[in-house]
Amino acid sequence: MEELNERKRIIELRRLEKEEEKRAREKIRQKLEEDKAERRRKLGLPAEAPAASKPSAPPPVEEKKSAFLPVRPATKAERMRDCLRNIKQQNKGGGC
Repeated sequence: MEELNERKRIIELRRLEKEEEKRAREKIRQKLEEDKAERRRKLGLPAEAPAASKPSAPPPVEEKKSAFLPVRPATKAERMRDCLRNIKQQNKGGGC
């Protein structure tokens, strides 16, 4: 009987801890949204509705990933490698 009561007490404590964490996370999310809105106001940008910003958030992340992959600027080292490759190919048949 004592074990059963102990188990119930532990389960109840875990449930309460999870609810507390959930409330804390929600409070942090609200604070972040308020900060975002404040920054937008300071920059003179139009305010977005919180409900509208949540659904639109995931697609831009996917677009950013796909947009950055193909448009990768050539670095100095890559350009140098290409140049050296071309020189080697041009002088390959010369045979000194």
